[in-house]
Amino acid sequence: MKFKAVFFDWDLTLVNSLKANKLSYKAVCKQAGTKEHKEEFRRFMGNSVTANVNYFYKKYKGNKSKLRTALKDGFLKNLGTIRVYDKNITNELKKFGLKIAIITGNSEKVVKSVAKKHKMKLDMIVGDEHTKGRNKLWAIKYLLNKFRLKKKDVIYVGDHINDIKQAHRAGVKSMIVPSYVYRKNYLKKFHPEFICNNLKCVKKVVEK
Repeated sequence: MKFKAVFFDWDLTLVNSLKANKLSYKAVCKQAGTKEHKEEFRRFMGNSVTANVNYFYKKYKGNKSKLRTALKDGFLKNLGTIRVYDKNITNELKKFGLKIAIITGNSEKVVKSVAKKHKMKLDMIVGDEHTKGRNKLWAIKYLLNKFRLKKKDVIYVGDHINDIKQAHRAGVKSMIVPSYVYRKNYLKKFHPEFICNNLKCVKKVVEK
């Protein structure tokens, strides 16, 4: 088998959390005393909890603690709106002996809650609590070291421009499953190794 591990982005890659993200963004905008903007929401979707708190604090000031609470509560209160795209994909990949990890700017608590509900098998979750504002490049390197893997052993699956950039900076292959945030033709400009319409493609790629 070509790969030994699959690292997944979470929001809009494994789960449709668009509504929860919109409500979280709305809550933090209200706390910051600003209006919602489409392009700013795109940025919000690609950033971690800590990065978004720092962004809103720097641009709109306010209280960092209250901004973080508004952002996280906006998400946690809307966990019921999150839908898993393919609840079997991680378990099917585990049957191949692959390590499965989640790299997310979201809270580990959110991921664990949804994964437990749908009985998704995961080896590790690297959430905002671990990265503390550090980017996905740091998280990929952390997992490579943790699992004692070489760069060629890993494929990183995401939906965002940032996912492609961070995977390439880390020296691992990238696969993109386009979501609401960026369309396929635009994402192609950033040269992911693989671009697919759904998660079933992941299984096909790792089986080769």
